[in-house]
Amino acid sequence: MAFSTTRSVATLRPGVEVATITLADTSGDSGAIGIENAESVSIQMANSGTNGTTTVQVSNDGTTYAALPTNISFTGSGLKFIQKNDLGARFLRLNLATGDGTTSHTATIVICRRN
Repeated sequence: MAFSTTRSVATLRPGVEVATITLADTSGDSGAIGIENAESVSIQMANSGTNGTTTVQVSNDGTTYAALPTNISFTGSGLKFIQKNDLGARFLRLNLATGDGTTSHTATIVICRRN
């Protein structure tokens, strides 16, 4: 099976968006989600199959990504928050590494923005 990703973004109310992203199989990234003007970002991960490692990465140009200074990653299910002082980037993506073909990570990301 080849790497696949699906995602959807919905607005809950003005200033609050929810993105749902599923990463499946071996390795790859989710593509960019805009986080400009974010006041807070929370990420809840639900894993099925064999656990891989999903890392949160950020970028200012949408091309070159790096791990957050606080280096948020998931090897299992959980809920984590991006620290406010790490919210200066324009884009966020999830990167799945070390999946084995049965790995499936589904992230629910809540982005609260300044109006």
